[in-house]
Amino acid sequence: KNPQHIIKIMKECADSQELVEKFYDQNLRKDFSNTPITEIIEILHDLDELIFEYWLNAYLCDAFDPQGHELLREEMEKAKVKLTEQERDNMMRSNKLNFMQEERLAMLKLAKRVKEEISLEEAKELLKEHAHKYFYVDNSWESTRTLTVEDFVEKLKEMLNVKIDEQIEDLTTNWDEVHLSLKNKHNISDELMNLFLLYRNLFIMRDERKYHTLLSNHIYDLAFLRISQILEMDFNDLRFILTEEIQENVTKDELIKKIEKRKEIFTEVYQNKQSTLFEGQDSMEIAEAIQKTLSQDGSVIKGSCACRGKVKGTVRVITGESHFSKFNENEVLVAPMTRPEYLTLMKKALAIVTDEGG
Repeated sequence: KNPQHIIKIMKECADSQELVEKFYDQNLRKDFSNTPITEIIEILHDLDELIFEYWLNAYLCDAFDPQGHELLREEMEKAKVKLTEQERDNMMRSNKLNFMQEERLAMLKLAKRVKEEISLEEAKELLKEHAHKYFYVDNSWESTRTLTVEDFVEKLKEMLNVKIDEQIEDLTTNWDEVHLSLKNKHNISDELMNLFLLYRNLFIMRDERKYHTLLSNHIYDLAFLRISQILEMDFNDLRFILTEEIQENVTKDELIKKIEKRKEIFTEVYQNKQSTLFEGQDSMEIAEAIQKTLSQDGSVIKGSCACRGKVKGTVRVITGESHFSKFNENEVLVAPMTRPEYLTLMKKALAIVTDEGG
């Protein structure tokens, strides 16, 4: 009922976010090639602490999955407010662009200039700053890479074939005005408007969380790549190791023993700023309990629809790039979220189902 409560939550999240941003400024472009393991350990410890504090606030949006849309529907019915699907979606839009929208808008504007006034070669020079700012946008939950100017040149070429003006207009719409217009049109109460405000902020929070996940993963990968060089280990094997298990006197043999045990299955439980790792049967029981808790009753999976339609086909769960080869044409793609690396599969997919937007 009180929008100040929503604003307070967002401020708490923004405060913890500010501390993480300062850490990024110090470490994102750091040269790790000669960094000693003692300094790597300190960086990993600091990053763990900051990300944990941030997620304490940012976890709020998960409290509304997967029944959040039902809560909104019920409140709209109580208030006897009938919005079209498009109007409801518009009420969820915010003037605050997420990092993906910001990057896309910048590219669209540059593509427009290429079509109207400058050459591709001139655009390439302008993309140097763009690549410096958005080098991480193709990162995912599973992997990271640093995009170069050439990568963005290829993206720019593809963008020359889209409806540039239409997409720019969508990304620059004043959604506050749209919200006010819909409020007046349907006589929406302040209380229901506050609920829409809550949902808009939850979407903002989720998008900012993705942003921090992509950047923090980038630093984790840089740090563990350096550890793999120091200990002469396979970088991918170190994905089975917790940051706190990296100590100054740790040996390669110690880590390999842990890795071999965990390759089949392991579960990490994070509580009171401490990680506990379960392997084997203990891990299996925890995984099954989580699955049982999160599974929905019945044979219908519910969620928010981005594009309505009806299809029938084979469902294929793809949790990461290592499973891409299993996906076939005209199958239903089920993935954690639609990141850029999934684009090839998305073009072949009959339909797309994700845990969250991307």
